[in-house]
Amino acid sequence: MYADKAKELNAFQYTLKWDPSAMQITELIPGKGMSAANFSTRHKTDGMLTVCWAGENGGLSEGEPAFTLVVMPKVNIAGLGEVFEITDEITEALSFFGTNNEKIPVISIQNQNHTQSNNYELFQNNPNPFSKETWITFKVPVDEMVTITVTDLTGKIVHQQKQFCLKGKHAVKVEFGPGIV
Repeated sequence: MYADKAKELNAFQYTLKWDPSAMQITELIPGKGMSAANFSTRHKTDGMLTVCWAGENGGLSEGEPAFTLVVMPKVNIAGLGEVFEITDEITEALSFFGTNNEKIPVISIQNQNHTQSNNYELFQNNPNPFSKETWITFKVPVDEMVTITVTDLTGKIVHQQKQFCLKGKHAVKVEFGPGIV
């Protein structure tokens, strides 16, 4: 993981989230300017890691990783950039820049080897198969209203929800009542 504009960065915090059924983190290696104290692995088995750094240890270096994660996939993963997301689930995602400590939301992860897509993408639901609930992950190329529709084998709608989504990757938990398998 690299920090954008590392020389201007004063502080950042966020929750890094992944699907623990798809992969596990086997090692976390702090980079120059970070230490183990900058991370909480308390929710690691739930697929979440909190990161908090505030100008410690001489600062971060431009072009060098802030930290490195060693992962072991449990399923076939096309690219790690598609697996991780930054969320506010535990820690609000924020960064602070410049002499005035300008507060800017942390909004994305960019894989060094990943090209930006301008298409809609729908990923495999997880778990699959499911019984009472599943997560549906998708990407939208622009900010817009999204309708998620789940049908049974006969085409009957068994779940539908609408929500406004900002451009980027999203995961939605869908819960089913009795009689849906």
